[in-house]
Amino acid sequence: LYKSLDAKRSYLQDKFNAFPFPFKMTGIGSIFWFYEGETPPRQSGQIHRDSMKTYAELFHYCLDRGIYLAPSGYEVGFISSPMEEKDLDQFLDTVAAFFQSR
Repeated sequence: LYKSLDAKRSYLQDKFNAFPFPFKMTGIGSIFWFYEGETPPRQSGQIHRDSMKTYAELFHYCLDRGIYLAPSGYEVGFISSPMEEKDLDQFLDTVAAFFQSR
């Protein structure tokens, strides 16, 4: 189970990070998190305030399209075992549409 969840998260993370988004994704196992910049922040003071505003817009954009993310950019997301590649691709397509619309 854990290898499968990690593989799904790795798939999502690799595809997400290949896009020219201002956000990147990091994670481990079934847990993922978005950050702005080239390297993940290690302290809360390193998180750009503007990125929280962008994340809030992304959250609502995804929610309006049936994709639920954590409501705060300070929170992590989770991959669940029922998720399939098509679900992850739908999420990637939605995020791509969000950033392309900005």
